[in-house]
Parts: sequence; structure tokens; C-alpha cells
Amino acid sequence: MAARIVEEAAHQQLPLTDIEKKMLNFSESIGDPSQIEVADQFDVQCDDAEYEGMIAGLIRQAYSTDKEQGRGNVWEDWLEGLRDQDCYLLVMVEQAGLKLSTSPQVGMRVPTSVKSWLPSNRDLYMLVAAGAICLLGLYFLLHIHGDWWRLLVFVAAPLLIWLIGKIYK
Repeated sequence: MAARIVEEAAHQQLPLTDIEKKMLNFSESIGDPSQIEVADQFDVQCDDAEYEGMIAGLIRQAYSTDKEQGRGNVWEDWLEGLRDQDCYLLVMVEQAGLKLSTSPQVGMRVPTSVKSWLPSNRDLYMLVAAGAICLLGLYFLLHIHGDWWRLLVFVAAPLLIWLIGKIYK
């Protein structure tokens, strides 16, 4: 991915310095003294926010171009590889708006376009709980005799749904 970002920078006539290129592969968790030295030089010579914004823009443009040319699967592989990593590049990937794969199953690939509308497990549990409350409320409204009980169910069901939403936050 770093090489693709450097290629995109050259294409946009935004040449990166050697330190900026090296920071694309920086990771504190590796603990390599040479990487720590590069990070120290980067802190002196570069502005973090400006660099991150520029790299995020390059990532967005490179991803968009590659996706239009049918190479989106390469990016999916790169993002899958970054999912469990602790590297500085992740900051820019997130700023670019790209989503890292959350699938714990290796080999199972869901297209990025589908991933964007799939609910998270937490949201799915909430939807199931709210649906169950609605169905129970509907059952009681149709089968309870007495207006006061119907009114109670009519008011209680939305309150329970609201309460579940608060609990899940």
C-alpha cells in the first residue's frame, strides 16, 4: 500500500521526502531503533496534521482510481492485512474514510459495498430485541380485553425500545 501511495503522490506531482516515505511503514510496536530515529526526524521536520491530511487525500484518490479500474480487491487485501496491525498508516487510512475489515474469519470476503450496510452485532441484537418488543406489544394489543391494558402496552412498548437503546449505548 505504501508503494501505491508513493506512486499516487508522484502522479499528482506531490513528491514525498524520504522521511515521509519511511513514515508510511512506521510502527512503534516493532521497536526498531532506526524507525524511532526516523520518527524523531519526522517530528522535527514535518507537521503531523498536514502530512496526515495529504496522505489521506492520496489514499482516497488512489483507492478511487484503482476501484474504477477494477483493482479494488487489492485494496481489500491491503486493508485486511492492516486490520490487526499497529502502524501509523492506519491513522491516514481512517482519515481517508476507508473501512478496515472486521470479519474475524480468514478467507471469507464480503464486498466493501455490502459491508457498508451490514449492521454490527450490537446493532443486530438491538434490532432483534426491539422487533420482539414490537411483536409482543402487537400481540397484547390484539388479544387483551380492556382499554386500560391496551393503553399501557401502547405506551410501554416504545419506552422499552428507548430503554434498550440507552442500555446499548
